[in-house]
Amino acid sequence: WPMPVSFQHSVHVNNQLYGCQLGVDTELWGHPGTRFRVEGILKAGLFYNGAAQQSAFDDGGGTIYAPNGPLSASNRKDCAAFFGEIGLNAVYQISPHFALRGGYRLLAADGVALAPQQIPATGLLNIQTAGVNTGNYLLMHGVNAGLEVTW
Repeated sequence: WPMPVSFQHSVHVNNQLYGCQLGVDTELWGHPGTRFRVEGILKAGLFYNGAAQQSAFDDGGGTIYAPNGPLSASNRKDCAAFFGEIGLNAVYQISPHFALRGGYRLLAADGVALAPQQIPATGLLNIQTAGVNTGNYLLMHGVNAGLEVTW
């Protein structure tokens, strides 16, 4: 019986972002002295992205793919990246120093390197070269909750 072949393919991606972000965090609804208010958040920024990726393939050195040990390739690419954020928070003032907060946020990033998209940009088995795909879009969203303490 032929021996089963096991392998490991790993991809490590690093986005180093430098830039600035502008935005506003403001009260949308509420009156001075009331316990309940609604706040809005809107931010956008342009960043320099020094993206890098390193890929490795290892099958234990016992097959035709990597008979002499692990194969690896890496590369780096500089590009521009955009980040944007929008959110809505409800705030309930329990006392002058304590408030409950809860809301929803959406964060979008464009021009970043993500690990799954580096696999087709890399040729490990034939010529051991790596590209860096930074044409990716990331969208994250979710709820937030917390206790605000002010003095």
